[in-house]
Amino acid sequence: MSIENNWTEKYRPKKISDIIGNKEAKIAFTTWLKDKKRRKKAVLLYGPAGVGKTSLATAVANQFGYSIIEMNASDTRTKKTINKIGQPTTSYFCF
Repeated sequence: MSIENNWTEKYRPKKISDIIGNKEAKIAFTTWLKDKKRRKKAVLLYGPAGVGKTSLATAVANQFGYSIIEMNASDTRTKKTINKIGQPTTSYFCF
């Protein structure tokens, strides 16, 4: 199924203001991302399926000009694989 035909992708929020609800999560995430002196280099989005974790990450990446590398739980997650993916991510946002 192509992305154009996938309803959830077609109507996924494109920017942070398009996301309805999860106000605290939106504020915390964008505040963290805007903090140029942040010591924590990663963020973990967690919660039940369907609450908007991927939508929030995608909207934030779109709005701030980041590319996304998505890894699912079923993907191989060895240290070597993660390091290989992480090396070119100086301008990427991983979640």
